[in-house]
Amino acid sequence: MQGTSFTNAAGEVIPTASSVLTDNGRRAFNFNADTDLSELITFSLTGSRVVNFDRNYNRQTSNLIISAVLQLRFFAGDLR
Repeated sequence: MQGTSFTNAAGEVIPTASSVLTDNGRRAFNFNADTDLSELITFSLTGSRVVNFDRNYNRQTSNLIISAVLQLRFFAGDLR
């Protein structure tokens, strides 16, 4: 007999089909860049792409996130 099998309590050989328990995963790519445009202005660019896949059920999800931030700092002068 070819393949996987087991013997039960009565001594009978029972064939079983082979199966894959899990075949899934995740791929991620992240990007981040920061710069000071001036003494009071900072710019930040962030990106991320995540792919989750499951080959057992032939499905895949993908997320893409892009964020751009411009930060302004205000200075009113020294405290008296």
